[in-house]
Amino acid sequence: MSQARIDELTNEVYKLQKQLARIIEHSDKQSERLFMMHKELYSYKNHLQKKVQEEFAKAKEKERMLFEQSKLAAMGEMINAIAHQWKQPVSILKMQIEMLGYDFEFDEFGKSDIETFQHNANTQIAHMLNTPDEFRSFFKTNKDQKEFDVKKTIESVLFLMKDELMKNTVHTHIVEKNPIVIKGIENEFKHLLLNLIGNAKDAFEGKEIQNKSIELILLETKRHKKIIVKDNAGGIDAKVLEHIFKPNVTTKPEGKGTGIGLYIGTQIACKHQGTLHAKNYKKRAVFIFEQDKLALE
Repeated sequence: MSQARIDELTNEVYKLQKQLARIIEHSDKQSERLFMMHKELYSYKNHLQKKVQEEFAKAKEKERMLFEQSKLAAMGEMINAIAHQWKQPVSILKMQIEMLGYDFEFDEFGKSDIETFQHNANTQIAHMLNTPDEFRSFFKTNKDQKEFDVKKTIESVLFLMKDELMKNTVHTHIVEKNPIVIKGIENEFKHLLLNLIGNAKDAFEGKEIQNKSIELILLETKRHKKIIVKDNAGGIDAKVLEHIFKPNVTTKPEGKGTGIGLYIGTQIACKHQGTLHAKNYKKRAVFIFEQDKLALE
């Protein structure tokens, strides 16, 4: 082989070596770039996971605070209701004591009068003692789930609201088409019922409506358990209806509603494996708690 050919081959090898070096250098840069991108992606993923966890924690804290706010608002209403509940028996006791004094003064006082007075006084005192017990039970923290009779739960809530409903001449009717038993936290479910009945009562405010009525219907089908709260106060404004379960949405005048009651109601319904929805029917507002029995199996 001639020297010229050897030189030519040497040059070609040199060129190929340079090309290979450039390819290796380029490959190294690409690998480095890919490594940096992977590192950035991993960092972003960790940041995103942390952000999601933070936002989830914030949402849970917000939900807890909303529930506490709702509970405090209900507590204020309950304290006011206790005052109303006690007015009547205190007035009756006062009147009976005055009558006892008059009977003694005019010598119209016998053993039967004492017995009647004791019976009537004890009845009123028992009512007064029972009232704070009911309210204490309502706010008692209990996280143990157990089965409870919905009709009895409704009756307990109506007892707490009795004076407010009477003051506003609102009549309530429980229509138990089927006995309903639900498993959950009864006191939390009372908050849901209290809110629905309270909203129905407030819906009559400022309206000239005869025979104000709130109907509570218990119904069970093959697939669903339903609790229906229906009033004849004229229904819900169509513009509000589609947003009614969102936080801070209220139909009440400023200062009279927090706009969180129904939102909290949806959370309580969800905890009890149910849904809460609303509709208008023949100028009546209808709220329905619905539990899918098949979903519980």
